[in-house]
Amino acid sequence: MTKLVQVVKLFNAHISLRCLVLSLGALLCVYLLIHLWIIPTDSVSSKWEGRIRSKIHYAGSKERKPNTLPDGEGVWVKHRHIQVMSAIYDLHYNRSDHMRVMLPSFLRHSSNRDFYCCFSFFSSPHEYVQIPADLNYIDLRFISEIQNAAFECVLKGKEVANYDQVVFSADSCDADVTLPLRVVYPIRRTFEFAICTKVAYNRLEPQLLIEWFEYMEEMGASRVLTFHTNLHPDTRAVFDHYEAQGLLQMIPYKPRVINGTQSLIYTEETAQTRQARHEKTLTVRDCQYRLAGYDFVFTIDFDEMPVPLRPYGSLSRIYETLIKMHPDGSAFRLDPILLPPEWRQGKKSYALYHWQYHDGTYIDRYCTKWMYIPSRTKFVATHDVEPKPGYRTYALPQNMLHFLHFRTCKHNWHDIDCQNITNAITNEYSLKRFMGSVLRRIRKLPLERFELDQRFVNIMRRNS
Repeated sequence: MTKLVQVVKLFNAHISLRCLVLSLGALLCVYLLIHLWIIPTDSVSSKWEGRIRSKIHYAGSKERKPNTLPDGEGVWVKHRHIQVMSAIYDLHYNRSDHMRVMLPSFLRHSSNRDFYCCFSFFSSPHEYVQIPADLNYIDLRFISEIQNAAFECVLKGKEVANYDQVVFSADSCDADVTLPLRVVYPIRRTFEFAICTKVAYNRLEPQLLIEWFEYMEEMGASRVLTFHTNLHPDTRAVFDHYEAQGLLQMIPYKPRVINGTQSLIYTEETAQTRQARHEKTLTVRDCQYRLAGYDFVFTIDFDEMPVPLRPYGSLSRIYETLIKMHPDGSAFRLDPILLPPEWRQGKKSYALYHWQYHDGTYIDRYCTKWMYIPSRTKFVATHDVEPKPGYRTYALPQNMLHFLHFRTCKHNWHDIDCQNITNAITNEYSLKRFMGSVLRRIRKLPLERFELDQRFVNIMRRNS
């Protein structure tokens, strides 16, 4: 009996020791798991750091923030005289098994143009697809320090995916890559149109801007896109309002000088140089792809207004009619009526500025603008378009729309004697029937937030 008791005690002791060892082992495993997965990776030994970061990184942790540059800043490709300003998916590329990303860019003429696009996802930026960039277009109307241009990167077959970002390299995606740009994916917006206004800078008169925005919204505009630099606070206050309303999209524009170290600031002088013309034209190409989801797009300035004539009450109705009249239409030319400010003097006074003009003249060769259909248009510049094969351009009839341009005659317009132009038009009243609607719109605005003439505010507040 005594021996039996001893055996049982020995057996129980053995079991207890085994349980203790197993328990300690389990606790150790739990400790290691907590230490490796919960404690921040910065406190983990370097031996484990790469594996842990890879696991979190490639799992697509939502806490990881994209590190792409803001739109409008652009990146210089190292060892090249190329600045890529944006990367935009081509919504209307004609190969269903391919994906084309357009790169509005600046390029020094006759320099090396070879570089690569390196596409990746935010969740795994070090896993990339390397695609050679090809020059799609370069503006050679005149040679400047850097030309506006556009490159393209085409992905094929298994390479196609909705990548989040792209970096660029002269030789290989393994070295000397730029900071990342996000890939912009336009959204299809049927039965809607947009307006591209190129670059806004300095001070634009708040009252005139308010009238312009309210009129364009009355005409059915869904989006106004403007790049901007060096904006006056008075102008910025108006822009901020319409951005908050969802009508305006603003992109800070920071094209850099050739060495890539200094952002250009537009003034009345620097904004009129040859280089500035290249920089403004580049924004039109950006608009062409960024606004590609809309049925049609106007490229106009804040001193220009397309005005439909009766029986048309909106610009969308004119578009619908034009498409029926010209099933092969790609773009429709807007021939301007110039309304110089000096001709406004002595005329009947209205509360609204743009409604005080009735004398004008035709300047068909200058300031021609376009209303174009992105899906049918190959190339867009400020005053030019090129349709895709199978489509053509038409002039928009003057009995459907008047394109009003509120500005002084420009002395560098060749073959126009600004000193001796005459008012060939003395009864320009196309805007008159929309004045009531625009007035009602303006009276609903928080006018006290803007730097406006108090007399104008008082008039707007009467009977509001």
